[in-house]
Amino acid sequence: MVKPNAKLALLPLAVCLASTPAFAASNAELEQRLLEQEKKIKKMERRVKSTRNAVKQNRSRLSDMSSRLKINGFFSAGSTLLDSKDLELSTFNIDDEYSTSPVTKLGIQMTFKVSDDIDVTGQLVSKGTDNYDVTAEWAYLSWQMTENFTTRIGRQRTPYYMLSEYLDVGYAYPWTRPPIEMYSLPLNNTDGIAFLHDFNAGDWTFGTHVYAGEGFGEVDQLEGSFRLQNRGISFTVETGPWAMRLAYSNSEVKVDSKVEGGAGDLLLDGINDLLVPTAGILNSGHPLVTSTTDIEELPESGIETNYLSAAFTYDDGSLLVIGELSNLEVKDFVQPAGDGGYLMVGYRFGKWMPHVTFSRFYTDAKNDEQVQEYIEVALDAAEQSSAIETLSGGLLPAAVVVPNAIGLANSLETLVQEQESVTVGVVYDISSRVKAKFDVTQYSSFGEYNQYSIDGGGDLVTTELDGYGRFGLSDDADATDIDSSTTIYTFAIDAVF
Repeated sequence: MVKPNAKLALLPLAVCLASTPAFAASNAELEQRLLEQEKKIKKMERRVKSTRNAVKQNRSRLSDMSSRLKINGFFSAGSTLLDSKDLELSTFNIDDEYSTSPVTKLGIQMTFKVSDDIDVTGQLVSKGTDNYDVTAEWAYLSWQMTENFTTRIGRQRTPYYMLSEYLDVGYAYPWTRPPIEMYSLPLNNTDGIAFLHDFNAGDWTFGTHVYAGEGFGEVDQLEGSFRLQNRGISFTVETGPWAMRLAYSNSEVKVDSKVEGGAGDLLLDGINDLLVPTAGILNSGHPLVTSTTDIEELPESGIETNYLSAAFTYDDGSLLVIGELSNLEVKDFVQPAGDGGYLMVGYRFGKWMPHVTFSRFYTDAKNDEQVQEYIEVALDAAEQSSAIETLSGGLLPAAVVVPNAIGLANSLETLVQEQESVTVGVVYDISSRVKAKFDVTQYSSFGEYNQYSIDGGGDLVTTELDGYGRFGLSDDADATDIDSSTTIYTFAIDAVF
């Protein structure tokens, strides 16, 4: 028999023995939880490792993309003023009020190296003259097929001029704008394909540029747009300070759209619907009418144009001389086509370069003869309107023929153009990437043209007026008393980055 004191002594041992299963159960649960936590930790470690690898790969890709992407740009800003209240240069929105929009423009050019021999290039440009709309001037893929042979596919500059590649980059040339007597074609881009080949022979570098594609443009004077199938070739030669260039382009033009009631619409309808049938009557041999001129209907497609240009540059680091000539021929259509060109001489004195440029444009004899043929028919129609009304059976009434024929003759007269200009300017290098420019250009030698009317007795009256070249008349201008010359003042800051 156990004594009471002995029972008390055995109590702790009994408690321990009774709690052993509980402790065992708690340890098992703890181990299970630890195992689960270890699994979660390992899973998290795998995720962290994967994230680190992804970040590393993205950094590598971004670094690779950064090394293959090249971004350049250009910017121009300033102000310009034309000193005549009668004339305006609508192509650049220049008139007798100070304006910044004709000078301001911003361009961003991006070139991405897809592979060792393939690049993609894009250029976005915003100009004040286009209400700051953003347009893609360049968008092409370039494939360096061999060391000397490259193919381009997409939108690119049409190489009409020596400065075509840099036409919007004011920093690249000495003027605030290239001479308008030369740089006046209403088209700058071609969507198509081009092949470029260049090679060296001793101190000489030779280049050939062949292209074909489709282009789109607008003619402000005719208030219409057009599209054309374009193809051409240019050759360049460089040696020492000399660079020379010869280019030829042939196009087939289609009138794309005309402003209803605009100059182009009235011209086409007036000639095709009025003058052509009238010419048929005037040349019919009937004793009531007579004409020595026969004309053809103006087409709205299949219009052929040819553009030929030649240029040279001499730049020895101090003396800069640039010269360029061109001829535009437009077949079977009335358009102010002819010859343009300029000669520029500048000399660098440290950061300064004063320069002077003489430019000239005139419609050539072939263009003028073609325009004159239509004018003669229009005047014959006005003078013989009564007979035409009789012979047409009233389909061409005199009340319609006379004003329309006289209006057409007056419009056609303005397509015979000429002008000269002298530019005096100075360029200052603010830094290696920024230039300040100021130039003054006087335009003159606009020639003369005729204005026609019918007096009260039905007789033709011819009035000789001063011409206005490639300019337009302002809304308030009196054509019988306009300025015979005008001057444009322009200040600009040009930068590249």
